Amino acid sequence: MAGVASRRRFRGFARPEEQTMADTEKDQAPVIEQPKEKPPGLPLFYRDPRPVARDRYKGKGLKTLVNLSFAAGSNSVPLTIEEFAIAARDYPIVFSMERPATPVAVLGFRRGENLYVDGQGAWAEGHYIPGYVRRYPFIFMEMKDQKQFMLCIDEASGLIIDGGERPMFTGDDPSDLTKKALEFCAAYHRQHMITRAFTEELEAKGLLTSKVANVTLPGPRQVALQGIRQLDEEKFKALDDQTLSAWHKNGYLFACHAAFISQANWNVMAQRLGKRLNQGAPAGRA
Repeated sequence: MAGVASRRRFRGFARPEEQTMADTEKDQAPVIEQPKEKPPGLPLFYRDPRPVARDRYKGKGLKTLVNLSFAAGSNSVPLTIEEFAIAARDYPIVFSMERPATPVAVLGFRRGENLYVDGQGAWAEGHYIPGYVRRYPFIFMEMKDQKQFMLCIDEASGLIIDGGERPMFTGDDPSDLTKKALEFCAAYHRQHMITRAFTEELEAKGLLTSKVANVTLPGPRQVALQGIRQLDEEKFKALDDQTLSAWHKNGYLFACHAAFISQANWNVMAQRLGKRLNQGAPAGRA
């Protein structure tokens, strides 16, 4: 067994399943960005993803992920459409500038700062942790020579150890841990493809518009966040009945409403930043 692959073969891709988000220099506090240490062309957080192959990982185990400090330097993470309803309770939902657009949960105003991860790597209690974060260090990636997606793991995660109580393989077979990771990544990939179809439909209807999010921080201080797109409310209201009916059935309508509702979280997030500034914490720390 060379590696752990999904039973279904996905053809037609030559890149990781998620497009990377643009690293913009237009504003001192851009929303859509990647940490500077991320290698070009790789998804957010991942630095050295390798196929979970028996020959490479037999006898290896995985540390228990005790904190989420790997996410402390990202001020946004991708979302899938099924996450919109729960993510809208906590974070503004916007869309990236590249096409096809990636929906993201905004997690901070300043470069390299996630307002929901503290100095100990703990996510803010009671707040939704996006599936993109929970999936780490595993990911589905396409093996170009095999034309299928395979389960990979980030070797640079620092979580892979010799032996341990959480083995990646039991004998010659994938362990329960690896099987569960495969199931999670397969489900995430399916939602990713559904989400891509959703954003392509938004693009086709001309509903995504470049916006500047003006936010008042304590002080008071105004911050203008650029490099994002949001749903255009007026164009949304002008959608024809046939489109609205179809979107009601496939869940697109509900997702759009969740994205609109999520915009109320800008001010809540500004309060979190104000608290952090009052504590004198640097970016990425609480």
